[in-house]
Amino acid sequence: MAQFAVLSDAEKNRYTELLKAYTEVAKGYTQLSAAGLILPIVFSRQLLAVDPKSPIAIDALILLTWACFLLAIGSGTLYQYLAVKYLAAHFWKEDWQQSGRLVRNPGYIFGVMLWAFYFGAVFFVVNVIGKFLGHH
Repeated sequence: MAQFAVLSDAEKNRYTELLKAYTEVAKGYTQLSAAGLILPIVFSRQLLAVDPKSPIAIDALILLTWACFLLAIGSGTLYQYLAVKYLAAHFWKEDWQQSGRLVRNPGYIFGVMLWAFYFGAVFFVVNVIGKFLGHH
């Protein structure tokens, strides 16, 4: 277990700025993932010209796309929370001693967010290619 180390004001500022940057990235991926949830619907309605009155066929790839984007949203939101807890743990010894593994290493959740977004995008592209090839 890593030991608590008192940080200077300059180090606290560097940690704060660094985590602010990572949090902004997480916020961006969370927003992109939220938009990704509607992509299959917009794609079907606009590019494949599926009648707006008829239901869209939901297949396994769409479900995987949605699951990945939902995981990216959840992990991105969790990362933003953990980043604040991480700063608090670094600034106060009591918080450090009481913090768990994810608070001390929020990068694991950041990685989950990145991979979930990546796979959501891949599943969407595979689905699009399959639909275009299926229509020709």
